[in-house]
Amino acid sequence: MAKSDFTGFEPELRLFLSADIVGSTAFKQLTRRSGSASDNSLLGKAPVESWVYVISGFFREFSADFHRKWARIKQDLPENWSSVVKAEPKFWKGRGDEILYSARLTDPREALALIRAWIEAIHEQRANFQKREDEAVLDIKGSAWIAGFPINNAFVCFENNFGNKLENSSDTNDDPVISAFNLYEKIHNGGEPQGIVDYIGPSIDTGFRIATLATPRKFIISVDLAYLVAYAALDIKSTYQGRVSKPKIYFDGRVSLKGVTGGNAYPCFWLDAGTTARLDEHEDKLLSLNPVTHEMVRDFCDEYFKSSLHRFVMRPFIKDCKFGGFDGVPPRHDELLGQLNNYLTEEDRKQNKETSDIELSDSTDRTNSAVTENMDGETSTQEVENSISMILDILPKIHLG
Repeated sequence: MAKSDFTGFEPELRLFLSADIVGSTAFKQLTRRSGSASDNSLLGKAPVESWVYVISGFFREFSADFHRKWARIKQDLPENWSSVVKAEPKFWKGRGDEILYSARLTDPREALALIRAWIEAIHEQRANFQKREDEAVLDIKGSAWIAGFPINNAFVCFENNFGNKLENSSDTNDDPVISAFNLYEKIHNGGEPQGIVDYIGPSIDTGFRIATLATPRKFIISVDLAYLVAYAALDIKSTYQGRVSKPKIYFDGRVSLKGVTGGNAYPCFWLDAGTTARLDEHEDKLLSLNPVTHEMVRDFCDEYFKSSLHRFVMRPFIKDCKFGGFDGVPPRHDELLGQLNNYLTEEDRKQNKETSDIELSDSTDRTNSAVTENMDGETSTQEVENSISMILDILPKIHLG
């Protein structure tokens, strides 16, 4: 933490977005090696397995598409959304053939706008796969969820090359949690731009669990995110004809997910991210599959939050967000955050004092060393003068002798 200026952490709600290649395992087993003279399409490329180009290209291509879509959507928002949609999504990490982004939310409407840009990027990537003959067997699926910090979930932070810096680290605290908070504050304030941030906790685990339910058509969203999306959708006026259309939300009932919410069934909501295939339309009719209304989603989620006894199931909130009453921070959360900030403030004070004491001790040692060296110098001069005096006394006697 910066010296003596720790002001405490505030509640932070983050959106997480996932896009994962479908069919990549089989694709890697079947593709050829680049640079093969028997295949002109691979000539001139590095001599590696050709799937390496596909997977590496996916990360670059999808990221570029997503940022372009996001920039365009911010220019075509529903009425009165421009002043609140300010989120800046950033690459979180790669996980096998999966790319993950994260963004801090200040309003539920940001979540819906970001999801729209993400799904558009999925459509674009699917089309890119289809255009390239060797990649036509691939598809893409997606999911999204939210998580609150620093209570219930946590961030883990490292300096770049942190393994090489441990012995010479400027952070004198051996507590890994406090060290993570120290570095996160530096990164957040722009003082450590090269730091690595990861996110862990029950909500992150739930997000990866629900992602296993995704298909190229079913873009799975967590129940608390479905709640935000429903509220945001209800704010879009019928006269708006832009890109952030009211999403169709589907409900597959409650499903059992290992380790999630204490084993209780988890509500499965999804958005349609597939192509407009006529076969899907006919299948939906056979299954009587219809989207649910946004009011139904809102009311269901409200009751789900109220009735759940699990401590990690709660109505999502965003500090200072008046829209939809999402600024209501639970009293227990406020209490826990206060305890954390008080503890970190005290640790910051102790660390600053320890640093000051070390600097004072070093300064004292340097002063004492300088004095000792000076005294040693004076002693040496006196000894030389005494020796010269003795020699001068002896010389006349030697001459007379």
